Amino acid sequence: MTAPTGAGGLGTRDPYDRALDYGRLSFNDANNWVTSFIWDVPFGENSSSRVVQSVIAGWQLNAINTVYSGAPLTVLSGKDPLVNGDNLETADLVGNPIISGSRSKAAKVAQWFNTAAFAQPAVGTFGTGGDSIFTGPGLWNMDFGIYKTFKIREGMHMQIRGQFYNVMNHAALGNPNTTLSNGTFGRITTAGSPRVVELGAHLEF
Repeated sequence: MTAPTGAGGLGTRDPYDRALDYGRLSFNDANNWVTSFIWDVPFGENSSSRVVQSVIAGWQLNAINTVYSGAPLTVLSGKDPLVNGDNLETADLVGNPIISGSRSKAAKVAQWFNTAAFAQPAVGTFGTGGDSIFTGPGLWNMDFGIYKTFKIREGMHMQIRGQFYNVMNHAALGNPNTTLSNGTFGRITTAGSPRVVELGAHLEF
């Protein structure tokens, strides 16, 4: 939970309602799991066959797997109803912002939350929507690498490598637009990179 310091740390929005600014920190990912491994594949190293040693032995695999839940989001008015220049007033919360039930990815991209649950606050008011009242998209990403080193002669080695970013090609959705006055309010308009493959060779001598 945050202390009542207001969005952006610029002070409490309403000095008479400090609870309005209590909420989760913007970087509070409730669940965050990162695992990694490096495996020197042990097969073929002791084979008497040069073919087996060349083709099977000497491979190394590695991966980093990242899974985390989404970040907390706050809906801003975007119209500065207090006319104080900070533009940090939230929208009025007039309904349930959560859309329940299973939906397709396309439907979530088009409307991540219930946009009808928000309204512009009256001039001179702070907005009734609190901080971090719902959560953006989470992420599941795996980067994978495979390497093999060939001995050419004494003191000289050739390494071939393949690196696969987002190897499962999961869509890493960005956060939806959370400014009520914006034309894309509630929509997700950004995403992370799709699967990227890099192949290369490295000569050491």
